[in-house]
Amino acid sequence: MKNIGITAFSNEKTGGVLQYTQSLIDVLNTYSEFNLIIFVFKEGVFETGKSEVRVISVPKRNWYKRSIMLIQSLINFRSEWIMSKSELSVFNDIDFFINPTNSLFPTFFLNKPFIFTVHDFQERYYPEFFSRVDRFNRWVVKRALAKSSNHIICESNNVKNDVIKFLKANQKDVFVIPSPPTKIFTEYIPDEKSSIHVKVKYKLPDQYIFYPAQSWKHKNHIRLISAFKKISKDNPNLYLVLTGAKTNNYFNIIKKIKSLGIENKIIHLGYVNNSDLPYLYKLSTMLILPTLFESISIPIYEAFSLGVPVCCSNILALPEQTMGAAILFDPSSVDDIVIKIQLLLDNPGLQISLGEKGKDVIENFNYINYKNQYDNLITSSL
Repeated sequence: MKNIGITAFSNEKTGGVLQYTQSLIDVLNTYSEFNLIIFVFKEGVFETGKSEVRVISVPKRNWYKRSIMLIQSLINFRSEWIMSKSELSVFNDIDFFINPTNSLFPTFFLNKPFIFTVHDFQERYYPEFFSRVDRFNRWVVKRALAKSSNHIICESNNVKNDVIKFLKANQKDVFVIPSPPTKIFTEYIPDEKSSIHVKVKYKLPDQYIFYPAQSWKHKNHIRLISAFKKISKDNPNLYLVLTGAKTNNYFNIIKKIKSLGIENKIIHLGYVNNSDLPYLYKLSTMLILPTLFESISIPIYEAFSLGVPVCCSNILALPEQTMGAAILFDPSSVDDIVIKIQLLLDNPGLQISLGEKGKDVIENFNYINYKNQYDNLITSSL
């Protein structure tokens, strides 16, 4: 029986890539035709089910080997020689790799077939959010993986167009395969006891808007907070609940909250356990997503699967993703964010209608369809 390896190198700070990888693991665990081996740097990040898990160390290379690896990636020369015998022994029995992360290790250097996922090209649209070194590294890695992989996966036509434009990929090698939410959302069963437990655990208010996102600049927390300040004047019982790791823009967010004097109206929970997330969605009035850049939004699909109304940015692939099942706004306009949130707050019937439309959209993104699409790619690559 063939062995499929998945490089599950994400962690709580990698945002949507973690949920994307978990969905991959969930669907690949349904295979009986292949064995799934999950490679991780740290145990306990993913629900791995019945699959074998191999914990590996983050590779450490000296300057000489790093230079050679860079040259290899620039000239698209795949060679295993920079990897030690102990490293190679971990991967020897793998017939095919799936790489959902922006990492050359190990798939580029091993002479084995693989597919990889391009999540976005944010560095091309918002270069100011990245250092020159980060932009260069992103270009090198994506280019090398695109040239050496059997197939390229992305989650929207918007990103597919960018793959063809920026990586000069052949259109026939790029496949749009949206990822469904993880099983914890698709198999959610209402449980009043657990709901009460989560509400008490996080000291949640009776009415709140929910925004699950890392504290990166492009997530646009600053404008959302400014909009919420205006909204809270007419909605004194409304709160804003934030989750996500405290990344590079966190202190600017806190500074903004304090400057507006609304510390008592905004709750930042930090990173939240996956098992609690569905209840945080269900207890909320709506999902708000003011992001400035998004290839596709996993929280939107999570909200859709639970029937939670969505109010989100009108940028890039989000109109394609939401298919008319969300209220859209201009994320660069605080006033437009205010207007659209208030529209939903004032219309309970609209909230119900959007929740129902969202469930209709998500029905198309089930594990059966997802698995069928991966079946074709895997069998054609082996």
